[in-house]
Amino acid sequence: MHYYWQMGIVGKELDIDFVISTGDNIYPSGLKGTDDAAFDYSFTQIYTAPSLQKLWYTVLGNHDYRGDALVQLSPVLRHIDKRWICLRSYVVDAQ
Repeated sequence: MHYYWQMGIVGKELDIDFVISTGDNIYPSGLKGTDDAAFDYSFTQIYTAPSLQKLWYTVLGNHDYRGDALVQLSPVLRHIDKRWICLRSYVVDAQ
C-alpha cells in the first residue's frame, strides 16, 4: 500500500480540515517552471482521496530547492490545483 493511500484513509478517519506538507513536495527535484508536469504527477494525480481534497499548506524542503524554489510560491499553481498554498511564512492562531 502506498503512503498516499494511507494518508487518504487517515484523513477520512480524522475528518481533517487541511493538510500541512513539511517539504519535499515535488520529488525528486522540485519544479523547473509553473508548467512543469512534475506538479501534476507529484501532487495533483497522487493525492486523489476525497479526504485530501482540502487546502494544503506547504513549506519547501531540500528536494524542492533542487528546482526553482520560487515556482512553488507562484499563485499560478493555485490556479492549476486550488488546494495548493505555498507561502514564505505562515501565522498560526493557536486558540
